Amino acid sequence: MLRQEAEELRRQIALSKRAEKNKQSKEKEELERKAREAQEQKEQEEAALARWEAKQKGELDGDSKTTQPLVDDLETFSADFASYKAKSKKAIKGSEREAVTLSLLERFGNRLRSVIGSEESNEELCKFSPMDDWMKNRLVSEVPTPARKVLDPTMPHPDRYDLYDPRNPLNVRKRGGDVESMIEKKSRRV
Repeated sequence: MLRQEAEELRRQIALSKRAEKNKQSKEKEELERKAREAQEQKEQEEAALARWEAKQKGELDGDSKTTQPLVDDLETFSADFASYKAKSKKAIKGSEREAVTLSLLERFGNRLRSVIGSEESNEELCKFSPMDDWMKNRLVSEVPTPARKVLDPTMPHPDRYDLYDPRNPLNVRKRGGDVESMIEKKSRRV
């Protein structure tokens, strides 16, 4: 009887070991299968991305061949290029610099006068470019000149400093100082 129980126990242990091995091998196979599937999915995505990039590159190459040339009118381009090249000459150093500056200022003044004169004489025939349009308008300050408040730095004025500035006379009084003594100290320094 004991032998039968021992045999039965050995069989159960062997069966449980086999079942455990089978379970572990199935789990291992499942993990390997999932890893393979993930790898295949990754390869498929990379291949799709490579195809997409190749397609985009092909479209870009195709677009550049089918688009219009960069310069529509070669004559106007060359004229514009020449005018910009003439403007970009190196700055003149020395005694001629002032004369060049005055000539540029005079040219601008003439151009401004001609734009203003053409506006008054004939508004329909406009031979000037849209770049000269701004010259027709009069520049007006928002605040009239006499209404501006100009502070003389040598004269004491209570509104000169911000409210939080320690030099503000109100703050000096709050600290127990005297405004006149502060002004006298300032005048002694100068």
